[in-house]
Amino acid sequence: MLIRVRYDDGRLDMVKPQLLDKLLEANNVTSFMRSEGWAVVGRDIIRSHRRSKGYDGADRRAFYLLNVPLERKSVLRLLIAVTWVAGPLVLISIMLSGLL
Repeated sequence: MLIRVRYDDGRLDMVKPQLLDKLLEANNVTSFMRSEGWAVVGRDIIRSHRRSKGYDGADRRAFYLLNVPLERKSVLRLLIAVTWVAGPLVLISIMLSGLL
């Protein structure tokens, strides 16, 4: 994915995220495009040196049930989801077998 940047001299360019990190460190860009619009260096919150320290947040791209540590709330959500799927299937199988 390329990111649109505006250099100090006003030129526009498209760069890779790794290069944007280097350009920001060297103060070579005045702004760069985000999904919500232009981020201006010195005015908006911009990237920090993310690569120097590890990211300790949740991986949002992973499947959410595998991403959440097993806590009481997540176990209850899983049981409710299974009930909504398994309950009707059990009733349908009982009806089809002629027991009801």
